Amino acid sequence: CSVCRDLILICPSCRKTLYEFHCDRHQRWKDAYFTFLERFTLEDLEKQKKTLQSLHDSIYLPAKKHKNVRKTLRKQMEKITTRQMDVREGNSVVEPNAKRRCRTCFESEDICDGRCWGFWKHTQSPQQERNGDGNGNTLEPIMEVKVGDRVTIGPNWNEIRLGKRKSQQDPIRLGTVVNIKSWASGGDELDC
Repeated sequence: CSVCRDLILICPSCRKTLYEFHCDRHQRWKDAYFTFLERFTLEDLEKQKKTLQSLHDSIYLPAKKHKNVRKTLRKQMEKITTRQMDVREGNSVVEPNAKRRCRTCFESEDICDGRCWGFWKHTQSPQQERNGDGNGNTLEPIMEVKVGDRVTIGPNWNEIRLGKRKSQQDPIRLGTVVNIKSWASGGDELDC
Protein backbone atom coordinates (compact mmCIF):
# COMPACT_ATOMS: atom_id res chain seq x y z
CA CYS A 1 0.00 0.00 0.00
CA SER A 2 1.29 3.47 -0.85
CA VAL A 3 0.23 4.72 2.55
CA CYS A 4 0.95 1.97 5.09
CA ARG A 5 3.22 -0.32 3.03
CA ASP A 6 1.08 -3.39 3.81
CA LEU A 7 1.21 -6.23 1.32
CA ILE A 8 -1.58 -6.22 -1.25
CA LEU A 9 -2.56 -8.92 -3.70
CA ILE A 10 -3.14 -7.24 -7.08
CA CYS A 11 -4.54 -8.93 -10.16
CA PRO A 12 -2.55 -8.54 -13.40
CA SER A 13 -5.14 -6.28 -15.07
CA CYS A 14 -5.24 -3.86 -12.11
CA ARG A 15 -1.45 -3.96 -11.93
CA LYS A 16 -1.30 -2.65 -15.49
CA THR A 17 -3.79 0.19 -14.95
CA LEU A 18 -2.91 1.48 -11.46
CA TYR A 19 0.19 3.59 -10.85
CA GLU A 20 0.27 3.01 -7.08
CA PHE A 21 -1.67 0.58 -4.92
CA HIS A 22 -3.84 1.18 -1.85
CA CYS A 23 -5.14 -1.34 0.69
CA ASP A 24 -8.80 -1.59 1.77
CA ARG A 25 -8.16 0.71 4.73
CA HIS A 26 -6.84 3.47 2.46
CA GLN A 27 -9.25 3.19 -0.49
CA ARG A 28 -10.63 6.65 0.30
CA TRP A 29 -7.14 8.02 -0.30
CA LYS A 30 -6.48 6.29 -3.63
CA ASP A 31 -7.08 9.42 -5.73
CA ALA A 32 -5.06 11.76 -3.55
CA TYR A 33 -2.21 9.98 -1.72
CA PHE A 34 0.78 8.97 -3.83
CA THR A 35 4.35 8.26 -2.75
CA PHE A 36 5.87 9.38 -6.03
CA LEU A 37 4.70 12.75 -7.30
CA GLU A 38 6.93 13.24 -10.36
CA ARG A 39 4.22 12.33 -12.88
CA PHE A 40 1.60 14.82 -11.66
CA THR A 41 1.02 18.31 -13.08
CA LEU A 42 0.52 21.35 -10.84
CA GLU A 43 -3.24 21.06 -11.35
CA ASP A 44 -3.22 17.38 -10.36
CA LEU A 45 -1.20 18.17 -7.26
CA GLU A 46 -3.59 20.97 -6.27
CA LYS A 47 -6.55 18.60 -6.67
CA GLN A 48 -4.80 15.99 -4.51
CA LYS A 49 -4.08 18.57 -1.84
CA LYS A 50 -7.73 19.70 -1.73
CA THR A 51 -8.92 16.09 -1.46
CA LEU A 52 -6.46 15.40 1.36
CA GLN A 53 -7.55 18.58 3.13
CA SER A 54 -11.20 17.58 2.90
CA LEU A 55 -10.34 14.12 4.32
CA HIS A 56 -8.33 15.79 7.07
CA ASP A 57 -11.21 18.11 8.04
CA SER A 58 -14.03 15.57 7.66
CA ILE A 59 -15.91 13.76 10.40
CA TYR A 60 -14.40 10.60 8.91
CA LEU A 61 -11.40 11.47 11.12
CA PRO A 62 -12.44 12.80 14.54
CA ALA A 63 -9.58 14.92 15.89
CA LYS A 64 -8.94 13.07 19.14
CA LYS A 65 -9.26 9.54 17.79
CA HIS A 66 -7.12 9.74 14.67
CA LYS A 67 -4.21 12.03 15.51
CA ASN A 68 -1.62 9.98 13.59
CA VAL A 69 -3.82 9.62 10.51
CA ARG A 70 -4.36 13.37 10.43
CA LYS A 71 -0.60 13.88 10.85
CA THR A 72 0.04 11.57 7.88
CA LEU A 73 -2.38 13.59 5.76
CA ARG A 74 -0.73 16.87 6.80
CA LYS A 75 2.73 15.52 5.95
CA GLN A 76 1.49 14.46 2.51
CA MET A 77 0.00 17.93 1.93
CA GLU A 78 3.37 19.45 2.88
CA LYS A 79 5.10 17.08 0.46
CA ILE A 80 2.73 18.18 -2.30
CA THR A 81 3.32 21.86 -1.52
CA THR A 82 7.10 21.32 -1.69
CA ARG A 83 6.74 19.51 -5.02
CA GLN A 84 4.58 22.34 -6.41
CA MET A 85 7.21 24.92 -5.40
CA ASP A 86 10.00 22.85 -6.98
CA VAL A 87 8.09 22.60 -10.28
CA ARG A 88 7.23 26.32 -10.30
CA GLU A 89 10.84 27.30 -9.56
CA GLY A 90 12.18 24.97 -12.26
CA ASN A 91 14.04 22.69 -9.82
CA SER A 92 11.89 19.74 -10.93
CA VAL A 93 9.97 18.81 -14.04
CA VAL A 94 6.75 16.87 -14.53
CA GLU A 95 7.44 13.40 -15.94
CA PRO A 96 4.08 12.11 -17.20
CA ASN A 97 5.60 8.81 -18.35
CA ALA A 98 7.59 8.10 -15.20
CA LYS A 99 7.98 4.38 -14.51
CA ARG A 100 6.23 2.89 -11.51
CA ARG A 101 8.68 2.57 -8.63
CA CYS A 102 8.95 0.31 -5.60
CA ARG A 103 7.74 1.86 -2.34
CA THR A 104 10.60 0.18 -0.41
CA CYS A 105 13.78 0.55 -2.48
CA PHE A 106 12.52 3.36 -4.79
CA GLU A 107 13.83 1.55 -7.87
CA SER A 108 11.73 1.20 -11.03
CA GLU A 109 9.91 -2.06 -11.74
CA ASP A 110 12.44 -3.08 -14.36
CA ILE A 111 15.12 -3.16 -11.63
CA CYS A 112 13.18 -4.21 -8.50
CA ASP A 113 11.61 -7.67 -8.48
CA GLY A 114 9.47 -6.87 -5.42
CA ARG A 115 11.56 -8.95 -3.04
CA CYS A 116 13.61 -6.08 -1.65
CA TRP A 117 12.28 -6.08 1.91
CA GLY A 118 11.15 -8.20 4.84
CA PHE A 119 11.85 -11.88 4.99
CA TRP A 120 11.62 -12.04 1.18
CA LYS A 121 14.76 -9.95 0.91
CA HIS A 122 17.18 -12.09 -1.04
CA THR A 123 19.91 -9.54 -1.70
CA GLN A 124 20.77 -5.99 -0.93
CA SER A 125 18.74 -3.60 -3.01
CA PRO A 126 20.42 -2.50 -6.26
CA GLN A 127 20.70 1.02 -4.82
CA GLN A 128 22.57 -0.25 -1.75
CA GLU A 129 24.85 -2.44 -3.84
CA ARG A 130 25.82 0.52 -6.03
CA ASN A 131 26.06 3.24 -3.41
CA GLY A 132 26.66 1.59 -0.07
CA ASP A 133 24.74 2.74 2.99
CA GLY A 134 24.58 6.41 2.05
CA ASN A 135 27.47 7.34 4.35
CA GLY A 136 30.22 6.42 1.90
CA ASN A 137 30.50 2.90 3.33
CA THR A 138 30.08 -0.06 1.05
CA LEU A 139 28.01 -2.89 2.45
CA GLU A 140 29.88 -6.03 3.35
CA PRO A 141 28.54 -9.55 2.90
CA ILE A 142 27.14 -11.30 5.97
CA MET A 143 29.86 -13.48 7.46
CA GLU A 144 29.17 -16.87 8.99
CA VAL A 145 29.43 -16.92 12.78
CA LYS A 146 29.70 -20.01 14.99
CA VAL A 147 29.22 -20.54 18.73
CA GLY A 148 32.52 -19.76 20.44
CA ASP A 149 33.66 -17.15 17.89
CA ARG A 150 35.05 -13.89 19.27
CA VAL A 151 33.26 -10.88 17.77
CA THR A 152 33.48 -7.11 18.01
CA ILE A 153 30.90 -4.38 17.67
CA GLY A 154 29.73 -3.59 14.14
CA PRO A 155 28.72 -0.23 12.63
CA ASN A 156 25.03 -0.64 13.55
CA TRP A 157 25.54 -1.07 17.30
CA ASN A 158 22.64 0.46 19.25
CA GLU A 159 24.29 2.31 22.17
CA ILE A 160 20.99 3.31 23.75
CA ARG A 161 19.81 -0.27 24.01
CA LEU A 162 23.10 -2.16 24.37
CA GLY A 163 25.47 0.28 26.08
CA LYS A 164 28.53 2.25 24.98
CA ARG A 165 30.83 0.92 22.28
CA LYS A 166 33.84 1.15 24.62
CA SER A 167 34.29 1.00 28.37
CA GLN A 168 37.22 1.45 30.78
CA GLN A 169 37.44 -2.30 31.36
CA ASP A 170 37.00 -3.33 27.70
CA PRO A 171 38.27 -0.65 25.27
CA ILE A 172 37.69 -2.87 22.22
CA ARG A 173 34.42 -4.44 23.48
CA LEU A 174 34.84 -8.04 22.39
CA GLY A 175 32.31 -10.77 23.01
CA THR A 176 31.93 -14.50 22.56
CA VAL A 177 29.03 -15.97 20.60
CA VAL A 178 27.03 -18.22 22.94
CA ASN A 179 23.86 -18.77 20.89
CA ILE A 180 22.88 -18.36 17.25
CA LYS A 181 19.32 -17.51 16.38
CA SER A 182 18.22 -17.74 12.79
CA TRP A 183 15.56 -15.21 11.85
CA ALA A 184 14.87 -14.33 8.23
CA SER A 185 18.50 -14.56 7.21
CA GLY A 186 17.90 -17.28 4.63
CA GLY A 187 20.79 -19.17 6.18
CA ASP A 188 19.24 -22.51 7.01
CA GLU A 189 16.14 -24.71 7.00
CA LEU A 190 15.05 -23.38 10.41
CA ASP A 191 14.70 -19.90 8.99
CA CYS A 192 11.13 -18.62 9.15
